[in-house]
Amino acid sequence: MWPNKGDYDFNDLVVDYNFNQVTNADNKVVEVKAVLTVRANSAAMKNEFSLQFNTTSSNVKSVTGQNLSNDVFALNSKGTEVNQSKAVVPIFDDPFKGLNSSGSNGAPKTMKVKIEFITPVSVSNFGTAPYNPFLVIGGVRGKEIHLAGSAPTDLADKSKFGTADDDSNLAAQKYYISDENLPWAINIPLQFAYPLEKQDITKAYLKFNQWAESR
Repeated sequence: MWPNKGDYDFNDLVVDYNFNQVTNADNKVVEVKAVLTVRANSAAMKNEFSLQFNTTSSNVKSVTGQNLSNDVFALNSKGTEVNQSKAVVPIFDDPFKGLNSSGSNGAPKTMKVKIEFITPVSVSNFGTAPYNPFLVIGGVRGKEIHLAGSAPTDLADKSKFGTADDDSNLAAQKYYISDENLPWAINIPLQFAYPLEKQDITKAYLKFNQWAESR
């Protein structure tokens, strides 16, 4: 796993999501309601899942619905992570608890999370779903995986960039891209039929490279 390519099977954590971005009469965002379902967790380790929003941590009024028990994240009283310039909302820190069994094939359970904001944020500044989702790998807080092109948070360990198979360039704002111009995480607008364990996604989906490189 990042910054190494690993088995590249894209089933270490699979999360279905639905976001409802609630706006006021001025078309400014006042809250986000998220419905999240963990469909697969085939990694040997526990990978934590979080969201970063394009507003300050101090602008978050409250967060409800999180599932956190392992002290990976230090939170303030509102439910956002401390020492972050942008609002980081940890969602869960044990993906096995998102399944009805301890294995990767357990029946999925659904989480409902709501984030409310103090000062409404314009849609143009706030952005749209999926915002900036990321994993924290195996409880190591500084080791984050984001979608290709999405910036790391303030607490990411920047020394990992440009090592092993990673070809990120922070100065050029090039993030989470391999030396083969491939991502470590993907976002697609439909339910993902993920590969079997240890099956490289580029072998399961023969046009994956072409699709990923076009993003």
